[in-house]
Amino acid sequence: MAEYEFICESCSQSITFVQSMIDKLPDIVRCPQCKRELHQNYYPANIIFKGSWPGKDAKLDPAQVKIREADEKRFHEVEVAQKEADEVLAVRRKGRQAYNEFSQKHPQRIKRYNENMRKGIKGR
Repeated sequence: MAEYEFICESCSQSITFVQSMIDKLPDIVRCPQCKRELHQNYYPANIIFKGSWPGKDAKLDPAQVKIREADEKRFHEVEVAQKEADEVLAVRRKGRQAYNEFSQKHPQRIKRYNENMRKGIKGR
């Protein structure tokens, strides 16, 4: 439902119509006191912003802070996993011997790489 306000310029009488935005307003609206033509008064749209705004002064409740921290931690873990996957893939491209030497020096990286591949985290 929309609210339409009309004001009489001569006597300052105001009338408000509440009706559907689909319905057409009357072409000429007359003032009930002086019977002169009323003019529509326009206001800016009422906009309500919900949610938090990024920035220093954004106040988040503790649950939102925990969620944000968990998201940032997960993003960092994925980023590190992608870098390690890129490194392993680069060694694989060098050949089987280079991969075997790398896997002997860094068995934990190969293990993490295989785990991340199972999770769906791949290199770029």
